[in-house]
Amino acid sequence: MLISILLALAAPTAAQNLRATLITPGAPSVTVTPALTVTAPRLTVAPLALPAASLTPTLPAPAIVAVVAAQAAPAPLASFVQTQAAAQPALQALSVPNPSASGAHAAGVSLEDALTGRKSIGAVFAAPVGPVNGIGRSEPAVSGVSYAKDISARQRARLDESLRRRKAGWYRGLSRMGITLAGPESPKLKVVKAETLSSKGLAAVVVAEAFTVEWSQGRTRGGSFRVTVPAKDPEPEFRRLADPAVPDAAQVVVRFKTGAADADIRAFLESQGLRVISRGYDGTWLAGVTGRAKPAAAAKRLLSDPLVLSAAAKLAAFAEADQALIAFRAGADETALADALKRHKLTVLERTRDGLWRVGTPQGRADKVRAALETEAAVLYARTLKADFPESRQAIVTLRTKDEDALRAFLRHHGLTVLDVLGERTFRVAGTISEDAGVESVVAVGSLPDAAVDAAAAGAASYKGRPWSATEYNLNWALGYGSLARLGASAAQLARYERLTAEAPVRGGGFNPWSGD
Repeated sequence: MLISILLALAAPTAAQNLRATLITPGAPSVTVTPALTVTAPRLTVAPLALPAASLTPTLPAPAIVAVVAAQAAPAPLASFVQTQAAAQPALQALSVPNPSASGAHAAGVSLEDALTGRKSIGAVFAAPVGPVNGIGRSEPAVSGVSYAKDISARQRARLDESLRRRKAGWYRGLSRMGITLAGPESPKLKVVKAETLSSKGLAAVVVAEAFTVEWSQGRTRGGSFRVTVPAKDPEPEFRRLADPAVPDAAQVVVRFKTGAADADIRAFLESQGLRVISRGYDGTWLAGVTGRAKPAAAAKRLLSDPLVLSAAAKLAAFAEADQALIAFRAGADETALADALKRHKLTVLERTRDGLWRVGTPQGRADKVRAALETEAAVLYARTLKADFPESRQAIVTLRTKDEDALRAFLRHHGLTVLDVLGERTFRVAGTISEDAGVESVVAVGSLPDAAVDAAAAGAASYKGRPWSATEYNLNWALGYGSLARLGASAAQLARYERLTAEAPVRGGGFNPWSGD
């Protein structure tokens, strides 16, 4: 039986005719007839016709034989059901008012393939998406964008058009802003400000729309950016803005063990409900708590993780009498260091420029904690922050070696407290020193004559002004100050040195900015 289809597709600008013919013995005839007033085709099914038996074989026309030989003839009823099911998507696509030329062509090819059983290239077509009207052709790159009340309808429509027509540009720009579109939580965008950019001149012409957007993704991630949508092309242009400020009262200072990757640290902090603020030059991380969480409680929770070395609220406050300074041994095991801090309930407040750890101790237990720390294998020495020792009991000690074991044994043997580090082998200590073979020299603090102080001040003042630069003066001033401290100058003598150099006149009317460069 011969099945013929004549398909007339009406489009706003052009008409297309498609004719498909299939020979299937014993199959019903299927005719697609377009209505006169509706562009959707209508499917009519003729009654089933049974094949007639004949003793005399007959051959079809050569052209028909070629088609029949290419495919096996299915059962009549099964062939009809399969053909009808295969043609339904194409018929639904053609039922849309005013289909596009490319869509109508694809639907026609698909309908022909359904009736002939072929697989044509390009027969895959999209489901109906409604009328083509500019911005209604697809979904936006990000859904659920909210706007401030003062954003006009025209500006909203412009941004919505860019979100729909330039999705690839939005995907790239949002990724650069730090937004993860493929994550478990969808980002939320809020347009807080819109600005119309016009050209300068007598006839001002709108050249672009600029939008300030605040975004959030979950509890821990957020920020803001500025996106500009040109008037001639809705391709967006992104620029990151400063993140919203987090108050100091909601910040936590965290130190991680060596070897932890930045990506792992960020993922860990976010998993703990903390928002990463910055990474310090000394390896510290600033993170902000979210919701109603307290920084102290968040820091205590972080300390239970083996990745964390120390954690404390940024505004953790301890009285000077409840603070201590700790010098850990170089290369000390970080796990042992962290265990010592936890065992004695210490809160790390700062790492000084000298490499000392300033910690807060439980109230009223600073002296006991200091004594207990001296028994820790990872600790070189420790002292309370407010250590009042008279200068008559202070001395400048220079050891014969800079070995840490020798220093630790020397301090424990004599019961000394290190007050300051003046060099690799020189220390200002408090206590009573007896004869020791490991000591190279001992100078009592306050034994330096004032004449030596005046001479050092005059030498530093000679670099104050031309032909010397300010850098050279500061260098020589620091060298003179350090030399006096190692020679046993008292606190009053060091203050005298500072006063004399400050009162010295500047030579030549000022420093030479080009000297020493």
